Amino acid sequence: MNVLFRADAGNTIGHGHVMRCLTLADALRERAVKSHFVCRDHPGNLIALIRARGHEVSVLPQQGTAAAVAEDYRTWAGAGEAEDAAQTRAACPQKFDRVVVDHYALGAVWEKQLQRPARDLLVIDDLANRPHCAALLLDSGLQRRADDYASLLPSGAQLLCGPGYALLASGFAARRAATLAQRQQRTCRNLLISLGGGDSARRIPALLPRLAGIARQHALQLTIITGSEDRSLQQPIRQALARNALQAQLLGRVDDMPARLAAADIAIGAAGGSAYERACLGLPSVVLQMAENQATQLRALQQYGAAIAIGDPTELPAALTQVMQQHQTMQAASAALCDGLGAQRVAERLCRSGAQSDNTPETPQ
Repeated sequence: MNVLFRADAGNTIGHGHVMRCLTLADALRERAVKSHFVCRDHPGNLIALIRARGHEVSVLPQQGTAAAVAEDYRTWAGAGEAEDAAQTRAACPQKFDRVVVDHYALGAVWEKQLQRPARDLLVIDDLANRPHCAALLLDSGLQRRADDYASLLPSGAQLLCGPGYALLASGFAARRAATLAQRQQRTCRNLLISLGGGDSARRIPALLPRLAGIARQHALQLTIITGSEDRSLQQPIRQALARNALQAQLLGRVDDMPARLAAADIAIGAAGGSAYERACLGLPSVVLQMAENQATQLRALQQYGAAIAIGDPTELPAALTQVMQQHQTMQAASAALCDGLGAQRVAERLCRSGAQSDNTPETPQ
């Protein structure tokens, strides 16, 4: 079976869409499925990473300036979708049995043109803000319900809802049991800061002055992962570390994130897909809202007791103190959210022929 993936990544739009598609493609490869990606050449794209992981990529030209991409990414519609669909079709060297699209700017207009049988198309979404023409839609949001998509999907469409379908790399589930057992014997010494791709590196310097006092008070060992190899993005972080007399291991993109999270005792992170990576390994965290669509997820993580949410760097010292005081309780709450097997479930579901038509969200057993 051949699967086409359409997703983009970049310095302004982040890495999450491509990363979760890449995770699904890796899981499909275990089932002898071949994946082909179509991505735009935005600055900060992950095209080289996709190829390094052994998947083919067709590259579409960048449209507009980086600023325009950031502004129009979620509202680009109508003729934009039709143009993208035509370019995607032209870039494909072969026919595909399934299509997976993970892109805020693409909806029903694009989907109708890419794959005639709707049953062969999987949409990955977390906004529930535009119509789709597909029989299968994945939204792993903590509080996502079927009613959110009732008017946006054709009759009989199947929903894969909730953290049980979060697309995590296989390394997280593999480390889960041992890491959860080890956490029971550990104290809070290692702090990991990772806010994902996109412009996260620009936000980290604002956190460091608020972090300095509590880091010295508790002798915290700091690791900062920017998610980018662009040294110009890392330089402000280095300068902020020096100004605040802080020592830290500063990393760009890493290929051993499960090991990094397993070694950490607490984290500062975003409320997107990376929140499930931390949850799978029982890692309590302070979470920041990195994008507008993360607001609901951020509140849900705090409601479930897996994280402390902050809206401003000035709240960081109090939030970190609270996490350290409650870290054992928060470890259990985090681990209960996600078992890390979502990619396997989605890959198995995608490999089935046709789609179930019961109008209800499918949830893992």
